Amino acid sequence: MRIHYFVVGVSLMVTSIVASIAPATAVPTVPYSDYSAQGLITLCDRAGHPVTTGQITDKPFVWRAVSSQPASAAYSGHGQTATLLAYQPRPHAYPPQWSGDTLTSSSTYTNPAAPMAQATRLDFTLQDFLHEFPPMMNGFIQLRIYLGIPGKETLTTTYPSADIQVTGSTWTLVDGGHSGCTAGSATASEVVAVASASPHAGTGSAASSTATTTPGTTPSSTATTSSGSSTTTPAGGASGATGPPPGDANQQLGAQAASGSPFAAATSSSFWRPMALAAVLLAVAGLLTLRARRRRPQNQHVKQA
Repeated sequence: MRIHYFVVGVSLMVTSIVASIAPATAVPTVPYSDYSAQGLITLCDRAGHPVTTGQITDKPFVWRAVSSQPASAAYSGHGQTATLLAYQPRPHAYPPQWSGDTLTSSSTYTNPAAPMAQATRLDFTLQDFLHEFPPMMNGFIQLRIYLGIPGKETLTTTYPSADIQVTGSTWTLVDGGHSGCTAGSATASEVVAVASASPHAGTGSAASSTATTTPGTTPSSTATTSSGSSTTTPAGGASGATGPPPGDANQQLGAQAASGSPFAAATSSSFWRPMALAAVLLAVAGLLTLRARRRRPQNQHVKQA
């Protein structure tokens, strides 16, 4: 019995020594403090699920960013917007002095209790930001959501935040939210711009057009007719028509260019033929002028003789 207790005691002692020598992998600690940060940001994939890691080359960086901090009354209402930004923490510098840039365009959103920024394939990758502002504090980058509303300056004095750490080509969420991806819907301004540039926008019976992207659903366009009724069609076009995948603004732009939209005007033959003719005429005029200048000194020399 004494031998048994002795063996157990020795085992516990060895376990304690090993644990002190090789502790479990610790969660990285954010190496800075930001007293303007209020609330956390949840990062979401295209299906509406929270994500905590990804590749810096993913385009977009994430498909949606959601704040756990509700919008204040001053920034709630018609036209309320949210934008996701990244900032470069710097040693011996306060957070308002850090350098940053946008990762998404501004988005209008439906739920003031969960402001959210919607991304598209037109937005930047995290790698784009890192080329501009490389990490300076152990690979950490701070994310922020700035709120806006018509008639007011963008709110930058307080904001929800998240902290990610970049290791090689991978980013990992160290401090952030984990819920709220489907707490509402959001519309990226890029999607609205694409819809507005459509050949059918502003013509015929359509007086207005908006497109809304909700994770896990197919974006749709709602058009208000002259009679006051509204119709909803898939973003790819009418029923049975083929079009770009949901939420892919890059391919929407490409489809519009191929269909003769204003984006295709600059590449049409009616545009380039006059330009080519003008270039030829300018080249001929330049050659004639150069020849005249070369002949002028020779003529003067003959007169002097």
